[in-house]
Amino acid sequence: MLRKIISLFVALAIFVFPLQANAEGLDGRVTSLAIDEEAPFAGVLLDSVAASKMIVDQKYLRMEIELELRKEFQKDL
Repeated sequence: MLRKIISLFVALAIFVFPLQANAEGLDGRVTSLAIDEEAPFAGVLLDSVAASKMIVDQKYLRMEIELELRKEFQKDL
């Protein structure tokens, strides 16, 4: 009986006080470097978020272009 009461209390607590995880938008930083600035190389330094965003954007842009081309070829046939 006590086990049922505890289970009911826990179930009600889960519905009454739901846990929320609010994700913050991850904006990557892109930094330009000059020759005399301290860095392992001269060029553009990307953090992991900015680099992964560039890779994903490039991948989906390529897929979008392919779909547009297929659509245009289907119209011509």
